[in-house]
Amino acid sequence: MLISGKNTFTDLHIMIIYAALVLLTVVLFFLGTSVSSFLIILGIIYTIFYLYVIIREIKFTEIKITPIVAYFIFPLFMNGISSIYYGIILSNENYILLGSTVFVEKEYLTTAYLISVISHFFISIFFIMSRPSKIIESEREFKLNYFLILFIVSSILFYFRDYYQSLGIIANIIGVLPLALLSFFAISKQKVFGISEKKRFIILLMCSILLLISNLSLSSKFNLLFSLLPLLWYMLIHVKKIGLVLIAGGTIFFIYLFVFQPLVFINRVVERDFQIEIDSEHFSNLVSNYEFNEIVNEESFLFGLETFMSRMFELNASAYVIKVTEYSGLKYGEDMKIMYSILIPRILWPDKPQINVGGTFAKEYLNSDKVSVGVQTSGELYWNFGFLGVVFGSLLLGALYSMIWKQIGLNPISSLLFITVYIMFIKHLIFSPNFSSYTIGAIQILILSYLFNKAVEIIKHYK
Repeated sequence: MLISGKNTFTDLHIMIIYAALVLLTVVLFFLGTSVSSFLIILGIIYTIFYLYVIIREIKFTEIKITPIVAYFIFPLFMNGISSIYYGIILSNENYILLGSTVFVEKEYLTTAYLISVISHFFISIFFIMSRPSKIIESEREFKLNYFLILFIVSSILFYFRDYYQSLGIIANIIGVLPLALLSFFAISKQKVFGISEKKRFIILLMCSILLLISNLSLSSKFNLLFSLLPLLWYMLIHVKKIGLVLIAGGTIFFIYLFVFQPLVFINRVVERDFQIEIDSEHFSNLVSNYEFNEIVNEESFLFGLETFMSRMFELNASAYVIKVTEYSGLKYGEDMKIMYSILIPRILWPDKPQINVGGTFAKEYLNSDKVSVGVQTSGELYWNFGFLGVVFGSLLLGALYSMIWKQIGLNPISSLLFITVYIMFIKHLIFSPNFSSYTIGAIQILILSYLFNKAVEIIKHYK
């Protein structure tokens, strides 16, 4: 149930519409619709649908950026916008590139698209149909000085993250704490901090820039983009003029497309080709030398757009998975065995193997140990267990997500504890590249949210 406002469709209506769209996808698949027509038609339909779901959440919920918003963002681009783009491009092509060297017959894309929407649908059932009703009580006034001290200390700890990476989930909490604190500051009610909105916005802007700088050396567009989340969140909740919010969102996207993306690309190329790691000072030099006229020109615009679309359209990886499965057979969970190590921190198991399904796939089928293939949840499940694996694996993952959201509650912005785990959950939903990573991350967050609930109960008991 949504928190406020009048809306045309209930959650049940949304899932009925989604089921009808999945059925349409199945029909077009079995009718043998040409690849280009398949991608263009369904890309347009799913773009409209996913956009409606996202806008509906933002408009009618108090927190605006709900887990549903986070989980529908990537499919909006992959099954929606970029599918239209590649549907047009592939009208005169027989293959689609995976990376820069592997050609995949475009006919596999329709199966990849089908299993992608089926997986997303079955996970979304639990999300949308089991929206939590618990609202955590508002926290008392949080002193501004305490917030600033916590933010500075957590930012310093984040900068020295290499020293505590072996602590597992504790390292994850420390890593997300600056973003969580800034988000808490951005979206809390005014009475929590007791300062004017003008002063709060200035502090928020300065801290966001500091957070952005501290993320520069990570060589991750995702983390750089997330540094600006609190600013966007603040505008969604506190700024009533929708035009300003759209301008802010468009500006952030522009910065991502034509600044973060090429800078991180340059950084990774230098690290790969010269076998050196660029620290924050060297990366800052890249930023200062990145001239504005290199951003605003036709060539960089087309390159940026093409690169963005190719990164969003990871159906080519799933298509290659399907192709490989045809001649090598199913794996039956062979690459998932390492998931048993989830609860053992690396500090207790120094040689604990990394869980990198995309890297394993690339090493086995692309003969490369320097790249990772984004096989996605649907691709990994299909690779291991076929169509039934896609359905039942997605239902399992959806059930985990539902439990996490119920533990966190409907309105975690009133608690610093819960906004921390909420940010971890949001980041996880937007960017977890495969089923194994999704499941392991979900179990860790579920355990953490449960412990936070117990901590809140104990604190209340002794007050």
